[in-house]
Amino acid sequence: MKAVFPCSYYLPETAASLYLTDNIIHACAEQNLEVDLYTPTPTRAVPEGAKWKRYETDVDGKLRIHRFHLYGEGKNPILRALRYVIGEVMLLHYCIWKKYDVAFIDSTPPIQGLKMPLIKWLKRKPTVYNAQDIFPDSLVNNGLSKGGVLYGKLVASWRRLPTSMQIRLS
Repeated sequence: MKAVFPCSYYLPETAASLYLTDNIIHACAEQNLEVDLYTPTPTRAVPEGAKWKRYETDVDGKLRIHRFHLYGEGKNPILRALRYVIGEVMLLHYCIWKKYDVAFIDSTPPIQGLKMPLIKWLKRKPTVYNAQDIFPDSLVNNGLSKGGVLYGKLVASWRRLPTSMQIRLS
């Protein structure tokens, strides 16, 4: 069986919970699942001018990491959002045109999940959505949102979840 992991970030970058993705893909490969991870070249907290391999293998060739070039993230929120959109289009491209049996979608950044219905509709492939790092109030706390009606509904529904569910989903 073959799985595709379209990831907006992957090691050696610094991003929340990358270790979970790394643990999952290695565990899958160690259980003889063929894993293809597609990700942009690292840009967060990496030395200027650093070079990265476009293709790496691990776990006796069962884990394959494919990197594509994408400009650095930077501080500008508009350019950062554009980078996310371009990255997601590239990752969707790989999900549509590559051969695999199951797609594993992360929840970070939040727009990653938008690929799921397209993959299911276009490829008719099963998908797994890994919901993690979902904290609705973090947008307001980081100054990226002022809150509002939708935000209030998100936070209210989040707070109604049992604590054990919040921990499992985080």
